[in-house]
Amino acid sequence: MAHQKRPDIKIGAEEVNALIHSYLLESGFVHSAFLFRGESNLDKTALAKMVLRRGHLTELLVKALLYIEVETHWQKPPGFCNEPFTLLGAHNCKYSAEKDTSALAYAIPGMGDDAQKRNGKNNDDDMEMTDSAINSEPPPAPELPISRQTLLYGHTQEVFCVSWAPEYADHVLLASGSKDSTAKIWKFTGIHHGNLATQLLDSIEHCNEEGYSGEDADVTCVDWSSDHLWLATASSDHFVRMWSVGEGKLKATLKGHTDSIAAVRFSPDSHFLLSSGYDGVVILWSLPAMRVQHRYEDGANKAFVADISWLTNNNFITTWTDNLIHVFTSSSTIPFRTFRGHTDEINSVRGSPDGKYIASVSDDLTVRIWNLETLRMEFKEGSLRPIAGSVGGNMGQNCIHTLRAHKSSITSCRWLQADWISGSSSTDGVKRLATMSDGGELGPAVCLWDAVAGVLLKSFNDHSAVTYGLCFHPTLPYMATGAMDGRLYIYDLKTLEMIWSWTDRTEPSSKVAIYEVDWSNDGKRLAACLSNGAVAVLDVTNLENSS
Repeated sequence: MAHQKRPDIKIGAEEVNALIHSYLLESGFVHSAFLFRGESNLDKTALAKMVLRRGHLTELLVKALLYIEVETHWQKPPGFCNEPFTLLGAHNCKYSAEKDTSALAYAIPGMGDDAQKRNGKNNDDDMEMTDSAINSEPPPAPELPISRQTLLYGHTQEVFCVSWAPEYADHVLLASGSKDSTAKIWKFTGIHHGNLATQLLDSIEHCNEEGYSGEDADVTCVDWSSDHLWLATASSDHFVRMWSVGEGKLKATLKGHTDSIAAVRFSPDSHFLLSSGYDGVVILWSLPAMRVQHRYEDGANKAFVADISWLTNNNFITTWTDNLIHVFTSSSTIPFRTFRGHTDEINSVRGSPDGKYIASVSDDLTVRIWNLETLRMEFKEGSLRPIAGSVGGNMGQNCIHTLRAHKSSITSCRWLQADWISGSSSTDGVKRLATMSDGGELGPAVCLWDAVAGVLLKSFNDHSAVTYGLCFHPTLPYMATGAMDGRLYIYDLKTLEMIWSWTDRTEPSSKVAIYEVDWSNDGKRLAACLSNGAVAVLDVTNLENSS
């Protein structure tokens, strides 16, 4: 569509769709953004690979309101109208002799300062904070020195996921997945000598398979096998890809899904791989044969898969968007345990490291802890099966806690692996659980719980935008978070205080968001994937005395 009076001004539906899609992602509506992207055919337009700056749509709307303000008042009699302009509400002029600077002016960097100077005011407390103002404030903890950061450039668009491989004797590998339809393998040598060297080992191209009609294939998830042999990648082109570490090349493309794949997860012993997609299907692949062992789907509700997680080498958890949690064995397609209790969609499920508990988080703003201790398994007729009487029925409940602290949709949960407990003589490290929500003004973005006792230990709300990344040091009491505000924070979980912060200082932080963070298995490096196409690798050895 084009403006009828100004042929030089054109507003295309594709541009509007791209702005809406960007706004949905910024606001944390990931599922809505995915659906909108597909229904609007955004991937088939030239704008699909354009990187929009954060807040672009909001800035355009603010400028439109400023124009309406000028258009409304320019022929009015002397005096000042101090009534606000809104997108949907009607404006009723009310004049006074003195001018209060329009709050709209502060939505555009620099305009608020100019308006204050013209009116002889310096009222900083009344200023609405812009993204630039938020990111220019001093961080609440010291910043990691620039000497401790390495920025990896190779991707051409946002990097969505990163994962460290198990450590080798003389090197370590890092995988990253991006909107640019590639997964990249980075090799780090000199890891024990302080002179770290980086090499781009391989780039796995996606969206080049027969039978796929899309133009793009976002890499949505990467996962390494524990036996060091494989890297699996998930993509929106409907395929799972397996990269052979030993041969140094793409080994297989696994076909079985009919829609975008959200996640891939290796079993702890690397004998199986789980994949889940927006087609509502979970596929169990047997390795190394790379064939379909079983397919699982919620046939009654036609829901899509929200999350998958392994409990043991042969047992795993799934949740569809039907508010239920199912526990399966690798030998059957029928769940041997189902938990219900959530009243809205479940976004994430995780089993505790000792296999005794399941944590689930939901759009109903609750965290639930489920007891699995009554579940016992035996090897019977060639496969592991629940011992008779230990299941407690198909709808066995055993919800020991319903925890509330978040005020917005809870998106993920993570159990701590370390065997320490702050302020306690206990060494049962599985008691600590971290949950993450959209956060913002509605409440804490991250909460740390004693999950078995059902006690909130600390809530963290230091980020000024949606928080996407959360991970833990593998052996020490540290937690890292990353968010759309471009900041990464590191917390000491003994004192429950922030000790370090980081942001990409090579360009304005308002343009760089952090999507995911991952701690290396030796605890020496922290990786963060950035919206500008870079991967940040931080040296986090000796965090108590980083300099």
